[in-house]
Amino acid sequence: YWMIDVNYEHPDGHIERVRKVSPVQTRRGAEQQERSIRQALCDGTYGRKEKQPTPTVAEFWKDFYDAYVLPENKASEHVAKQAIWKNHIEPHFGRLRLDEIGAEHIARYKAAKLKLDYNKKSVGNHLAVLRRMLAVAIEWGRLSHMPAAKWQLRAPPPAFDFLTFDEATRLVDAADGIWRTMILVAMRTGLRHGELLALRWQDVDLVAGRLMVRQAVSAKKIDTPKNGRSREVPLSDETIRALKVHRHLSGEFVFCV
Repeated sequence: YWMIDVNYEHPDGHIERVRKVSPVQTRRGAEQQERSIRQALCDGTYGRKEKQPTPTVAEFWKDFYDAYVLPENKASEHVAKQAIWKNHIEPHFGRLRLDEIGAEHIARYKAAKLKLDYNKKSVGNHLAVLRRMLAVAIEWGRLSHMPAAKWQLRAPPPAFDFLTFDEATRLVDAADGIWRTMILVAMRTGLRHGELLALRWQDVDLVAGRLMVRQAVSAKKIDTPKNGRSREVPLSDETIRALKVHRHLSGEFVFCV
């Protein structure tokens, strides 16, 4: 086979040897490759990797979504991030290169969204997705540094509207069948909607008076609970009685409606 063997003397006097198999296995191909190597050695470019251009935000999104969001995030987050990207980040930042985003772009984005009556928490959620994108780009060597910007907006704590004892009683009394049991369990245990839908009889211990939250329904798929950890929840006597009446229903899930 055709080999290339070049000994090149650099201006400082040191000798650099390049010995490799010719990628084109003909005499002419080997000679052309040798000339190319000698020219690259002369120019000082031999062995240097060509720097890849910094991608735009839109170009990087697909890699970020496929290689980071899908394996690292839950199904509900897939849907949420897709919506934030399509409706907010792409229209505003999509055409910019990753290294073009600066503090002014972030400030203008916040101002534009607040002018459209988006609340501060929602705007912060949008920017959190963009910031995570840039952080992953840095990890992957696509970006050198994070923009020195103020990413979050100070938002007032959300207001909570709790049911009074009278309202809770009237709500339970107004429901019947499986809905009454489901509403009662929700109010007495604090389980989220997705956790109620994914609750299995094997996770309910009516003798010990407790249940385990091990999974939740999210985006029509069964996944882990919101915090990613299982937890134990005690059951009141009223809730145990309601579940015992409801227990005759067949099926794996407690609330298979």
